[in-house]
Amino acid sequence: MKFKPTSILIIFTIIIIAVTSITGCSDGNKFSNYGFSFEYPEDYRIAVSPLLSPDPDDDSGIVEARLAAIQYKSFQVVWNQRPKEEYQSTDTLKNDLIELLNHLESQFLVDVEKSDIVETELNGHPFFYLTYKIFPHEEELEPQYGVQSVIYCYESEKWFAMKTFNDAYTTDITLIDDFFSFANTFDCH
Repeated sequence: MKFKPTSILIIFTIIIIAVTSITGCSDGNKFSNYGFSFEYPEDYRIAVSPLLSPDPDDDSGIVEARLAAIQYKSFQVVWNQRPKEEYQSTDTLKNDLIELLNHLESQFLVDVEKSDIVETELNGHPFFYLTYKIFPHEEELEPQYGVQSVIYCYESEKWFAMKTFNDAYTTDITLIDDFFSFANTFDCH
């Protein structure tokens, strides 16, 4: 039995579509650089910024996946290299989360309403998070809502702060679900 070139092309295309559907592969929605990765929706755009050096690198930086629409929504990852000796106790990580929000209040003149801190694991790593609501002192600025977290990756010896921003509040459960839609895809090594 002899196949025509058109038939072979059609069969090959069907196989590619089937494999893509089975593996869940999608175009352009995975950030993978600086030793970590996460998935983000196709209607989000990525921006990368420096943190402790002139350019982002494996040691430190900031990456933000931001919704390209009128509503402001984003997922942000801040990372920097830190020796694992500093993180032998999970109390250090929990204190880092508290300091992040205290710094936000003092540096940007906002009031922050926080939920209780949740201690858990993410991909086998100690992980702390809480929901927050930011109320700027200036009336013309809109409140922001989201989840702030910290995680330490012992394999890569990197500290990560992950958070979501959202200018529209629904419920804490929705904020947490939105956050984990990103965080559950996060891989730090």
